[in-house]
Amino acid sequence: MILSELKQLIRSKWLYIVLGLFLLLFVSIMLLQQLNAGQQMVFDRYNASLVNVLIFLLPLFILTIGAMGGAQDTESGWYRLLRTYPLSISRYVFSKFIALVILFLLIIGTTEAIVLLIGSFLGGMSIHPTFLLLALVLVLIVSALSIWIGTFARHRLHALGLSLGVWGFFALLSNYIVMALGTILPNYVIEKLLYVHLHSNPFEWLRFLFLLMIEQTGVLGKSFYSLTQFYESATGIVVAIVLTLLWITLPLLLAVWQLRWKEEHS
Repeated sequence: MILSELKQLIRSKWLYIVLGLFLLLFVSIMLLQQLNAGQQMVFDRYNASLVNVLIFLLPLFILTIGAMGGAQDTESGWYRLLRTYPLSISRYVFSKFIALVILFLLIIGTTEAIVLLIGSFLGGMSIHPTFLLLALVLVLIVSALSIWIGTFARHRLHALGLSLGVWGFFALLSNYIVMALGTILPNYVIEKLLYVHLHSNPFEWLRFLFLLMIEQTGVLGKSFYSLTQFYESATGIVVAIVLTLLWITLPLLLAVWQLRWKEEHS
């Protein structure tokens, strides 16, 4: 089942668009780093740019491709055909999730390999090792979200609209809402609001974890000092791992529940 899903995803033309776009962006960032190689920077602009590209752009492609893949199964009747076989809903959801994760890890791995190969000729180019861990966790979380979104969609166009809406809210709209509220709320309320936003937005949560792992949380400002101190403790590390696992497992469990509910009420 996983191999079948992977073959179906590889046939998509979106795959090659994503790969080409990532190569173009990462090579451009690498060249910019070479132009500024002589400047001393406290926080490496190259790695920071890679993280911003990864967190902003990659979820858009994962959400759309994953959600449209699930909607296509429903629209074409493929899902109903699969359910005539001894295939559980949990296995169906898990297979689509694993196939999507493998696909995008291959895209990221290919992109980084080519970028490092080009960088070896230019010299002085490197990728922070934590970046690879961030990429893995990002793919796991967003792939789970895309599978869940796909269970709501009636057709591919509906899935595209839902995935763009979710991406737009987490990547753009929620930040503007927090900034707007920050102009009218007192400081002590703003601090609590920032904490809530950090934990309820998977993109911001991953950005925070990356800064935490590379010990660069100072760029977040004084408002996050107490939170940073907590997550640097043993208890905080356990909490961070649990929250990250919840962002991965909860959407998958909700996807299974949603498909069962649709079958019971169809």
